[in-house]
Amino acid sequence: MLIFRVLTSSWDKTAQLLDVEKRSVLWKGEHVGIVTYCDISKDGNLVTTVSDFENVLKLWDMRSGALIEDIIGELRSENR
Repeated sequence: MLIFRVLTSSWDKTAQLLDVEKRSVLWKGEHVGIVTYCDISKDGNLVTTVSDFENVLKLWDMRSGALIEDIIGELRSENR
């Protein structure tokens, strides 16, 4: 059985895990600024999101959407 899920990052300052088949939001994580990047770990247990505006990387639990940690620092996605 295949499970179709999509992770999004958005101008609306959220990252969302969507169930495509059920057309529903499984969870939504919020930032203060635009979410400029998101990714899922290779083992499928963690989600990372980044907001350049607030200079924060957030780690989330993939299944529950619970915030695990905020990492604040030099995380801007500038071309150098």
